[in-house]
Amino acid sequence: MSEVATAGLPATWVRSEGSPPASDLTVEALGFAPHLSFFPALLARRGVTTLEEARAFLDPVIGDLHDPFLLDGMDAAVDRLLRARDGGERVVIVGDYDVDGVSATAILVAVFGACGIQSEPILPHRVHDGYGFQKVQVERAAELGAGVIVTADCGSTSIEAASEALARGIDVVVTDHHLPDRPHDRRVIEINPHQESSGYPFRHLSGSGLAFKLASALASRAGRPVAPELLLRVSCLGTIADMVPLEGENRVIARVGLEALASTKAPGLTSLMDVAGVRLPLDASDVGFRLGPRINAAGRMDSAHVALDLLLERDFTRAAEIAAQLDAWNAERRQAELKVVEEAQTWVEDLPELPAILVAASTEWHRGVVGIAAGRIARRYHRPTILLAEEGGLATGSGRSVEGIHLHGFLADWRDRLDRFGGHAQAI
Repeated sequence: MSEVATAGLPATWVRSEGSPPASDLTVEALGFAPHLSFFPALLARRGVTTLEEARAFLDPVIGDLHDPFLLDGMDAAVDRLLRARDGGERVVIVGDYDVDGVSATAILVAVFGACGIQSEPILPHRVHDGYGFQKVQVERAAELGAGVIVTADCGSTSIEAASEALARGIDVVVTDHHLPDRPHDRRVIEINPHQESSGYPFRHLSGSGLAFKLASALASRAGRPVAPELLLRVSCLGTIADMVPLEGENRVIARVGLEALASTKAPGLTSLMDVAGVRLPLDASDVGFRLGPRINAAGRMDSAHVALDLLLERDFTRAAEIAAQLDAWNAERRQAELKVVEEAQTWVEDLPELPAILVAASTEWHRGVVGIAAGRIARRYHRPTILLAEEGGLATGSGRSVEGIHLHGFLADWRDRLDRFGGHAQAI
């Protein structure tokens, strides 16, 4: 790899080695100026080699989204939810405590309500409950008299919790984009593009992307269609913050969602943008570095329900109060994260040599920030990194990988030594 400063390229650009894939694109066909002659090769390296692919990549529109009913389990999920509506059953939505899970839960709560479905959201507490759909949420759902549990951004590896729900007579719909572990009971309705049986054209939707799909499918069949932009302005938060590839449908969600977010009048979203100091026009970095961290701060430092309340709040005064609380928690989060990063970095620097994978733990670290700290260490040393917070004899944490190393697959062989684990190729 060598830096170049030719053909009008800035000195900070790096020329990729090897020839780009074959492409039908030219600057003339794209309508670009001659000094952008490098652009067709740049697109080709991103898998964009035809004019239609270039149009979808550079100017994604709602029409590029696939039919949600192409997802395995979607028909069955919508049918079950409509039966719940007609029978007056309560539906419990079990989400996750990060931006993607909170966004997904907010979308489902809003659309279920618009369709006449009684719903109750339950988000796990990071410290008290830990990650994912668990038996404790099944117990809460049973106490609420729920007939159905719908998961949002979790549940693919929650075999025991789903089985417990079924044993209590509660049906389960799993919507999740994390990698499946073992097969669920056949009675569980599962919507996950990573299922082996899935023929869905795009596999990389986030949890909030799948919630958007379920919400759209339900609303259309219930005769209560919702303008996609109203959902995408929330779905784009989870899609961008969860760092799924911004290609295909994710690119549509991000592009259209950011445009809708820029013009929103929703009290929660406008209050959040105010405290974050966001200025128009919005771009993905505003979500990744300003809005996302403040939503995440609720689940990291206290309860993710506070962030969910913000997204659903309709009163401007109350929304401003919640946004201010998230901003304060985000400041606390930064200090806690800095402590973990500095201590982990000192530990790495003291090692006689850099190992292939970095694993560190401490009783002094805040469980809510070890994941983002692991990401910083992994990027700095280009090593997969797992950081854990120890408490009461149990070490709980997160891992971040580097390109080319499938961290989830690596840890799968250690499953019998772990209490629980899940995630993606790059984050566990």
